[in-house]
Amino acid sequence: MIASRRVLTTLFAVAEASTPFGGQARSWTPLATLWVSLSPISTSLVANPNQPPQRREQVRAQARDMAVVAVGQRLSIGPRHWRITAVDRGQPQLGLMVLDLEGDAP
Repeated sequence: MIASRRVLTTLFAVAEASTPFGGQARSWTPLATLWVSLSPISTSLVANPNQPPQRREQVRAQARDMAVVAVGQRLSIGPRHWRITAVDRGQPQLGLMVLDLEGDAP
């Protein structure tokens, strides 16, 4: 589980393109860097058929509000990538945002 701390992160957005074979290629493009304060929420086991259970972590991040941040993007913190599952702007005060993040536990 991640400890409560303030860290520098990189925000990424997905770019999708069609491949010559009719498929889709996804790549992640860096958009911005931002400082976030992280607080752990929970760790759970996610069961998938025909696979061992995976540990999944949820954390909450607080940062200065940025218009480019949206659900579906991801934050990179060191070697780990976190999916943004919710964005709450103006909380706990104007000019700040709260992000709910989810990632696979190491």
